[in-house]
Amino acid sequence: TLVSTSIIVFRKRKNEEKERILISYGDSMENPISCKYVQRDTLLKNLDNWRGILNERESLNAVRYRITFNDLFEIKRGVATGANSFFVMAREKAIHLQIPDIALKPLLPKARYLKSSVIEKKEDGYPDVDPQLVIIDCDLDETIIKELYPNFYDYLQLAKVKGDDGVAIVDRFLIRNRQPWYKQEKREPPVFLLTYMGRNKENCPPLYFIWNKSQAIALNTYLLLYPRQWLLDKLIENPMMYEIVLEALNKSAKEIVSTRTRIYSGGLNKIEPNELRKMPVIGLDEDSVKIFSQI
Repeated sequence: TLVSTSIIVFRKRKNEEKERILISYGDSMENPISCKYVQRDTLLKNLDNWRGILNERESLNAVRYRITFNDLFEIKRGVATGANSFFVMAREKAIHLQIPDIALKPLLPKARYLKSSVIEKKEDGYPDVDPQLVIIDCDLDETIIKELYPNFYDYLQLAKVKGDDGVAIVDRFLIRNRQPWYKQEKREPPVFLLTYMGRNKENCPPLYFIWNKSQAIALNTYLLLYPRQWLLDKLIENPMMYEIVLEALNKSAKEIVSTRTRIYSGGLNKIEPNELRKMPVIGLDEDSVKIFSQI
């Protein structure tokens, strides 16, 4: 198992206020990816992430206007089902099991299955991607399901059978605290998404943004970005703004987000919603900046 490990060594000595401290980043202390001497006071500032000290590539737009992700979006994690193998399935399987449409929502697959940063929509609202996935999300009482949809009811009963570990799916922490237990946390289809975790790829930042034109929601392998109402109004008024925003987001992914992620063993990059909210969005042209700055 790959885990994050830290060894911290302290040396007690007299404090030197103007001391210069070497900070470095990378897998090896002997051969770091980057390093820099900074004044001791720099490390005492209210910084979210010391990696930002090593990065001096913020654009003039980002510094001047400081348009943050929080200015533009409400950011939420994707859905955590508590048992993906039970609640998530191929659309064909759901049809075979006779699970009714009212109990299903279209679901985006993992990012590795996507062939584009723009997800088109089919006539029925499902994403034009392969595989076609659904997630069980229903608020009907079980007694009503038993009466109206007996095959769906039979499938739900499988979650009450104890597994090899002696625990039934319905007894898992996330699931037993939901009412009803097969009702997922509320998530509307997001306009934009960010891959939550990823590794460095050729010609692509480890984490990148996606424009979702479909009615699909996503699991917690993504962060979901919902435009603030004032921005949504601008997007509806001028649909060309969607492409401008997507381009700005992915430029930010490359020049800002990729330099502020947490990096775990094996080179896995990861970012939390609170960290993303505070980051600047760059790459907007002058006209767009004027629009966005009128919050």
